[in-house]
Amino acid sequence: MVRAIQVEEFFQIAERLQEEADELLLEGDLRMAAEKSWQAALNATNGFILAKIGKVPERILETTMKFHELSMEISQLDEQGLVDAFHASYDYLHGDVYHLKETGLKEDIQKRIGKNASYIKKLSDLLITIK
Repeated sequence: MVRAIQVEEFFQIAERLQEEADELLLEGDLRMAAEKSWQAALNATNGFILAKIGKVPERILETTMKFHELSMEISQLDEQGLVDAFHASYDYLHGDVYHLKETGLKEDIQKRIGKNASYIKKLSDLLITIK
């Protein structure tokens, strides 16, 4: 029961961070919106991993590797484009937009942040269907 509560908390945090990203977008802060949205995706991914293997990854590399391992067992992760979406969020929002401060493609950044909301919902829905 404790693990189920922890998983739920990861997804609640993800949803809250995504809402904060949306607010930052409205304020025009693309860089921080991108980072909040990436953090939302990371929390949802770690919640998914916790639900499936019973352990929270401690570092991004571990999250990436565990998510790929799970995609070999759970075909829907690839079929629904969730592995690719994770990498797009990590590489683009966290890497390019936040760290490298590449904020020139406003519409594309807004689109990617919107896709993260869908990513979080799809991961949550997938957990329900594959239990």
